[in-house]
Amino acid sequence: MKAVINVKATEKWIEEKLGLQSTLAIPIVNKELIDYFFDLIQTLNVEEVLILNDEYRYINQGKFGIKVTHQLVRSDLKVDDIRSRITNFLGDEQMLYLDTLNFVHWDIHNDNLLEFLNEDIDNFLVTNSNNTRLHVEKLSNVGEYFNLNLKILKKYSNSYCLPGYSGEGNIQYGQLCSVDTSAVITGKCNISNFTLVAENVKVTNSIIGMHSYIAKNSEVIDSILTDNVVLGDSLYIKNKLIANGLITNPENGKSIRFDEVDTNLSKRSLFKNISEVLKLVITTILVVIKFPFFKLLTGKEIMGDFEKSISNSKFQEIIVWNNCISFKNRSLFYRLGLDKYPLLVHSLKGNIRLVGDCILNSYSRNSGVYSYAESYCHLEDVENVESVEIHDRYYGHERSVVKDLMVIINFYHNRLTTSLYE
Repeated sequence: MKAVINVKATEKWIEEKLGLQSTLAIPIVNKELIDYFFDLIQTLNVEEVLILNDEYRYINQGKFGIKVTHQLVRSDLKVDDIRSRITNFLGDEQMLYLDTLNFVHWDIHNDNLLEFLNEDIDNFLVTNSNNTRLHVEKLSNVGEYFNLNLKILKKYSNSYCLPGYSGEGNIQYGQLCSVDTSAVITGKCNISNFTLVAENVKVTNSIIGMHSYIAKNSEVIDSILTDNVVLGDSLYIKNKLIANGLITNPENGKSIRFDEVDTNLSKRSLFKNISEVLKLVITTILVVIKFPFFKLLTGKEIMGDFEKSISNSKFQEIIVWNNCISFKNRSLFYRLGLDKYPLLVHSLKGNIRLVGDCILNSYSRNSGVYSYAESYCHLEDVENVESVEIHDRYYGHERSVVKDLMVIINFYHNRLTTSLYE
């Protein structure tokens, strides 16, 4: 097996790991990830490492008897040239891939590079970036990113877990924990962000980080799912906390089962009285009749302290929406599987976030929406939402695609209002 490391300038910690010395090495950016990566190199018996960077060096041999080769990859190099260099290096070998680049600042058309890795390289992919949202937003949708990595992940039978990241404090975003088929994870392993969990995996007493993918036929028990976790079909989940978003498999969101899932949306809980529950049930039934793909998910919100404001509301069976749902600080955003501009909003005042076509955050100032680079949008003052403007999710460049949310359900001041616009 061979490994490829993609860096703008070789990180100091990578060179130390390889037993190399260079005055051009940059300071340590992500020591933990590189520690993890080189553990994999030894575990998987990697014999040769190719370092792609923008500073050429003459290096032949490193630690562990690993042959180290550098390839000059400047910002103006065409993707086909990068593809050629990687394929020539690999030959028929499988590849372990580490990416520590911030592609936003180093323009080598990484969309095409990732597409190449998906189509032409049958490998195990380990990536990290200084840009938190890089891979999620550079591809056309979240599902493509996770499918790409999951496909690569299935090649190996061992499981690897990078502990120590609970999502609290100043953590390093983008770090990967790779958990392969039929692995068992127990004992408070805090699985980091952008985690790839293959099918038939059992996760117990763990925290699964944001933008993670859990494939079909897996179990998640007594664990915490944080932001925007993607779930495959036929998943069994019990006694878990859901925070800030859950995305089901767009192709099949029908087979997910939830047992004993608590529901809490902070002190201003959506379910604070029976009348609102009845309103929600009636509204859900009406929407289900109109939209067959409409399914309901409820879950417990995490607000800083995981033990804070936990309610005793329990549901024996909870069905998930077709594409995605987001929970965050007294607010809910739902997305429907509609043919055109599939957005449904249901919110109370507070921080809100929609994952899918656009990511929204509220700051309780003047009403309105604006976007910024990398397909993020802001929705302000959600107490009085009537119409908003959602910008194009590709890089957020002022190309408006929606000027009235398709469906608005607002529980503000215990008053349910539903507005359907087709």
